[in-house]
Amino acid sequence: MFVFQTLALLQDHLQYLPLQSGFIAELKMIGVVSFDLSGQIRLSLWNRNAHSLVEKKYVYSVGVAVKL
Repeated sequence: MFVFQTLALLQDHLQYLPLQSGFIAELKMIGVVSFDLSGQIRLSLWNRNAHSLVEKKYVYSVGVAVKL
């Protein structure tokens, strides 16, 4: 069961680099992060106890492209 799930753009960069040969290189970078939070709760009224479990996962990814 997913309680919270999101995808966020952390970095978006575009840069032009002049090279000594006269060409211009285009550098594109993008960075994203994804979060997933989920959980469970078990209650026992008879034994008067509770157990909870929280799981969290995240992924960070960076992509780079260079064009001449």
